[in-house]
Amino acid sequence: MMSELNYISIDYKKNYAIVRYETNGDCWTEELLLEIKVACQKIQADQKCLSVLFMSDSKNSGFGWSKNFHLMTEECQAILNSALIAVEELPIPSFFLIQGITNLPAMEIALACDVRFSLDDTIISLIDKESNFQPSDFTFRRLAKFSHRSFALDLLLFKKSLNALDGKKSGIISEIYNSKGYLSAIEVVLEQITNYGAIAIKTLKDSMQLGEQVDLNTGLNIEHERTLQLQETDDFKEGIDAFLQKRPPKFLGK
Repeated sequence: MMSELNYISIDYKKNYAIVRYETNGDCWTEELLLEIKVACQKIQADQKCLSVLFMSDSKNSGFGWSKNFHLMTEECQAILNSALIAVEELPIPSFFLIQGITNLPAMEIALACDVRFSLDDTIISLIDKESNFQPSDFTFRRLAKFSHRSFALDLLLFKKSLNALDGKKSGIISEIYNSKGYLSAIEVVLEQITNYGAIAIKTLKDSMQLGEQVDLNTGLNIEHERTLQLQETDDFKEGIDAFLQKRPPKFLGK
């Protein structure tokens, strides 16, 4: 099932969604950012959707900002922040496919996602080739979390570019795919993840988000509480029964 916006299409599969976005000559626009937020709201409202993949409908994730986008204005900065928060706060696992040339702001949206995949011919940069805008505070924070601090500073201060292999070594990219036939391989991964069931997936994502905001001891307590909650669900019991009976589980989200 397809859900059409002007610059974004949402392709709903059995239990996950693929969000394809359209740039303006490989440049991001204000309208595209606004639709990213709307797409997140639509996906969040669909209870059957357990993971989402964001990707460009062209060979590049994006060169930079459209010349009509003025990042230094408060309104434009608010639009960017709103889109980043919408992606980051999705209650289900989010994935971004980095394709071809990927600069700001595509990399900012990618960093807002939980996991980043990449094609093998990707070139990544954290600058905007079109306007030379700098990354937002959000990007500094996320990059330092995924990569070694000195690497992150080196990348940002000297405006370096990375290929896919360097991106994986740094921790920015989780998996690299061949530029031919990649989508079917990625969809297999998305399908495997959603097999864990709605309650387990959303509990995992919620715990991960809370864990980023608390100390270790509090995080361990949260993990313990979530585990006890899962053990009270029908899905947990179904998982045990399926394992003992050596059959695939049939989770109902209860």
